[in-house]
Amino acid sequence: MANAITLNLRGEKFFVRQADRNDTNTIVNYLATRFVVEEPHCRSINMTVADGTSILPLILDSAIDHGMTQLVYESDGKTLAGLRIWGIGERHPKEDKPWPELTYNASLLAKLLIQAKDEFWKIIDPNVQRVLRREITSVAAHHQRKGIAKFLATYQADDESLKNLQVQGIVSKASSLANQRLLLSQGYKLIYEIKHSDFLDDNGNQIFKCDDGKIYTPKEHYYPKATYLQRSKMASNVHVLVIVSNRRDHRDCRWQG
Repeated sequence: MANAITLNLRGEKFFVRQADRNDTNTIVNYLATRFVVEEPHCRSINMTVADGTSILPLILDSAIDHGMTQLVYESDGKTLAGLRIWGIGERHPKEDKPWPELTYNASLLAKLLIQAKDEFWKIIDPNVQRVLRREITSVAAHHQRKGIAKFLATYQADDESLKNLQVQGIVSKASSLANQRLLLSQGYKLIYEIKHSDFLDDNGNQIFKCDDGKIYTPKEHYYPKATYLQRSKMASNVHVLVIVSNRRDHRDCRWQG
């Protein structure tokens, strides 16, 4: 593939290339038919493809122009094996577009995402003004546990890349326990938690009741690269993890930090 890098993982070849706006339909269609079906919170409220195509273009639109969204293809160069959407978050964005009208289920997910982002800025060091946001990472089920997610979690997350982006760290959400552990092993720590039992609709009913036995929990993480921050003196060396959880009690989660 032109303008692609090659990955050799467990005897399989994959190609990775940067996405642009021409890939919008491909990304939205992939996520609306896979991520929306597999992601525990989307599944718990029975989100449909229509719900996905209501909210996904908005998430992608805010990120695509920053050059950090990557597509992973199978060896044929045509079939998506996974992707990530990364963008930039600012404490005081120059243009803060309001969310348009969404489908009901999409609006529930949007409410969750907005609350996590708003709380992040309230809690994090006030000197932090600009961060890299990991919005979505999705790997096709039959390609999981091959190293694709780990690659996507670290590619372009080095000190030099963060310096070029003029960001002070990385904020990430993860909805599976495996992904959370992966990120926490890379230096993320918990600072804020939204419990499912506290996230209610207008009638006081719990919105998200995830049924997966692995206790999936979408999380928002923050990771300032220590060496870069020490050079720039822009912020303290803090790693952040915001959890949205269907557990009432996290005392048994040793990985919280």
